Amino acid sequence: MPPIGTAAAIGLTLFFVCAVYTHLLARDYSPQFGLAAGFLLLVVATLVLDLAA
Repeated sequence: MPPIGTAAAIGLTLFFVCAVYTHLLARDYSPQFGLAAGFLLLVVATLVLDLAA
């Protein structure tokens, strides 16, 4: 079911974009900010590779 994986990657991308934005608004640069940014990069990479295939 490839469309489910693509939809999940899009949803996670939106989730982590909002998480990073919230950390920036709160000026919270704790390790959790790094995790959110790292996971955002992983999800975006996954989405790009999924759409390229």
